[in-house]
Amino acid sequence: MSKPLSALAKWSAGLTLFVGVGALFGGGMMLFGPDAFGMEPMLKDLQKLPFDQVFFQSFAWPGFFLLLINGLPQVWAGALVLRRRPTAAWWVLACGIVLLGWLAIQWVVFSPNPMTTIYTLFALTEVVMGWQLLRRGLVRPPA
Repeated sequence: MSKPLSALAKWSAGLTLFVGVGALFGGGMMLFGPDAFGMEPMLKDLQKLPFDQVFFQSFAWPGFFLLLINGLPQVWAGALVLRRRPTAAWWVLACGIVLLGWLAIQWVVFSPNPMTTIYTLFALTEVVMGWQLLRRGLVRPPA
């Protein structure tokens, strides 16, 4: 019987899964029903970004990017932590850094809002937890 996950590993798995599932739902809303969720006003803000004529005429590309860049990797990182894979700490750390980059763009494009602030704190927490998992080796299977 293997040793239980540490509190840090449990919190890391929980946070990455929370962020990942949220990104999957958000990306799904962008792809399959942005008008039903009142997202249309945000499209004008997205059209301030480079390549707006290619990527930001609808929510299809932003939804796809959200799924691919944040949703799937975050869920994968959480699953790796739960399965005690040696690369899990790197994935948690990388997901936090990628999320920080994504949010940096949101801080520039959108006006300040509580969701961006909260997710920035989540991303910073992921970076710290990923670093600590890496430093302590807490997700490795017992020898």
